[in-house]
Amino acid sequence: MREMKKVAWLGLVGLAVWVCFPLSSALGIDPSLLNGQWFKAKGSMKGYAIDMEHNVVAGTVSGAATFYMKTTYSGGDGGFFTVTTCSQDDENPSLWHPVASAPIPMEQIYGANLEIWDFQGTPIPIYDGYNSWWVYPTLFLKVTTDGASLKKATLKTITCAIWGEMEDGIIIGSCKLSGSSVTPDKVPSGCTDK
Repeated sequence: MREMKKVAWLGLVGLAVWVCFPLSSALGIDPSLLNGQWFKAKGSMKGYAIDMEHNVVAGTVSGAATFYMKTTYSGGDGGFFTVTTCSQDDENPSLWHPVASAPIPMEQIYGANLEIWDFQGTPIPIYDGYNSWWVYPTLFLKVTTDGASLKKATLKTITCAIWGEMEDGIIIGSCKLSGSSVTPDKVPSGCTDK
């Protein structure tokens, strides 16, 4: 009788695991769903300006910008993503500046439809034609599928640090990013032509 209870208990635990963690979550989504996917992102930052010439903190700074991000998946070497950002030129609105990150290995991406992207020190570079920014995020990505196709993906920072190189010094601070997937026709041609 005791063996029967043990088998019944194991069966209930197995059923609970199957109900609580569906097969799609256990196996994850196909990473190629995010290959070539564009996001319209909003970023904000606040921090401190540092005058490198005089080695002093020059004051507080804050700002916000809208830019585009593209995720590119490669299946080689265990799989990895690169993130390309595309920012409008600071002085010439008809120019856009795409720049790609170093690879982010799949073992730094956790979850399935709800994912944590831990960049582990790999920055997302942003360039506006004059200033360079390196964003060090941990992102929460929510993926909604429609069968085997991507329906929508949204991203939001869990943590985020920023380091900026300006003409007259550097900026160090915290940042926030958020964004939603967009179709390529919603992305400026200056981002998609390169």
